[in-house]
Amino acid sequence: MSHTSNKHTQTTIPHEVVGLMIEKNISPMAAWRKHRGLSQVQLAQKLGLTQGAIAQAEKLGNKPHIETLRTWAEALECEVDQLTE
Repeated sequence: MSHTSNKHTQTTIPHEVVGLMIEKNISPMAAWRKHRGLSQVQLAQKLGLTQGAIAQAEKLGNKPHIETLRTWAEALECEVDQLTE
């Protein structure tokens, strides 16, 4: 799966992340977290949030604020574009 950003650059998503999204029917944010081997609790601790906040952000169809996406991208070592559907 690839995603073309507004700047006409292509950002690719690793096959493993796409596989998690399809197999488990989860959001890109949840798939990246799982791909990095983190639990919701571990990511929450890393971001200074609660596990519930992580669960809410990971819900399919959720449209997180750009600052949330930037924070998650830094924590998960990926690009913001890779966290969006």
